Amino acid sequence: MTTKQFDMKESKISYWHLLLSHFESKGYIHNGLTIPFLIGAREILEPQENLLTINELVNSINTMGGTILECPNIGEFLIGTVDSETLKYKSAYPKILDNIIVTDNSLNEVNNLDDLISHFEKLYQDKLPNKEYSKNYGVWGYFTEIELNRIEELK
Repeated sequence: MTTKQFDMKESKISYWHLLLSHFESKGYIHNGLTIPFLIGAREILEPQENLLTINELVNSINTMGGTILECPNIGEFLIGTVDSETLKYKSAYPKILDNIIVTDNSLNEVNNLDDLISHFEKLYQDKLPNKEYSKNYGVWGYFTEIELNRIEELK
């Protein structure tokens, strides 16, 4: 089954996880997507639903499992999916917060999910009301046309 044939309304899998899986399988990303990107994509994929809060997203990631790292290219945290390779080396990663694996040393000051949520709220909360979901060339803004087209491939 291809991603295009997948009906999100019939799925128990969260839209953000489907988005990550789609972007990974197409080679659009390698390490993940930012929290604002994942939250903002819901406007396009599930326009009838309210946007998730950072708290809700982090808790959903924890429920399904995910990875976090700070991307040196854009200087932001990326959320990724957990694959068999990640699980194979799970004990080698610097930090594990319940079902979230931190794959670098970027979150040493974070000790639990509440700390993680608070950290991400400080970084990204002000982006969401302004629809600053994507960071390109060092500047936060709305999705680019390419990003919109890629997100819409899931419809």
